[in-house]
Amino acid sequence: MDEMKQEAKILADVERQEAKIGKWRKCDWEDVDDVKEYHRYERQKKREAVLNRLVKNRVCPCCKSVRLSPRSWVVSKDEKKAVCRSCFHSGVADKKDGGGAGVKRNLFGDTTVRYAFDGFELSCVREAIGVSAAVFARRAGWKAVYQWKLESGKVKSVTLETAEVLLETIESFGFRTLDCL
Repeated sequence: MDEMKQEAKILADVERQEAKIGKWRKCDWEDVDDVKEYHRYERQKKREAVLNRLVKNRVCPCCKSVRLSPRSWVVSKDEKKAVCRSCFHSGVADKKDGGGAGVKRNLFGDTTVRYAFDGFELSCVREAIGVSAAVFARRAGWKAVYQWKLESGKVKSVTLETAEVLLETIESFGFRTLDCL
């Protein structure tokens, strides 16, 4: 009887110790999926510990909103600052304290310039030239479907490259627009 009690006590101690050790003890190190899950779990624990240290009550220092999910936060590489993803992507963090999370930097702003575009004017010019939409599209280097979208007003603005192609295509037919002057 003493041996059975002693054995039960030992088993209880082993179970308590395994619970203290945590998840890695239960990982099957031969199974690749278990190992990946273990590493993901460890990264998540580390990330939550960093967030708990940096952000009190999960309130963003920039916008003062509460974000409970760890995935809703961006932490700097040096792990000294954290902001919510909304502030990080909108650039509020950069403007507010001169650095934000220190990960995203956009020195020159938006480099894609778009120009307002009037598709009706394009269709009038094309008809004045006397060519079909398919011929114009082929000469411009795109599909007739895109030409239809341009002329029907589905496309409201174009990039500089598209505007230049349109003007060059019109000039290739021997016509000029006021935009060319």
